[in-house]
Amino acid sequence: MLQNRSARTDPDPRLGELALETIETLKGERDIIITKAVSWLLRSLAAQHPDKVARYLDAQGPTLPAIAVRETRIKLTTGRKTPRRAG
Repeated sequence: MLQNRSARTDPDPRLGELALETIETLKGERDIIITKAVSWLLRSLAAQHPDKVARYLDAQGPTLPAIAVRETRIKLTTGRKTPRRAG
C-alpha cells in the first residue's frame, strides 16, 4: 500500500505515477490555487523523478499551466524554483 509520503523525498515510482495521474485530472482547472498545487507537485517530483518529469513536460507541456511548466523546467535545470538574479 502506498503510504502518505512527500513526493520530494520518496523514490517510490508508484508515488510519481499517482502524482502525474492527479495532475492529469487537475491540469485543466484555472483556479490559482490549483495552478499553484500543480506547479508545487511537479517541482516536488523533480527531486526524485527528474527524467519522468522532463518527459511529462515534453509531452503534456502545452496542456499544463504555463507557470507550472516554466517553474518546473527551471527547477530541473537549476535545482531552484526561480533563477538567481545577478547582483
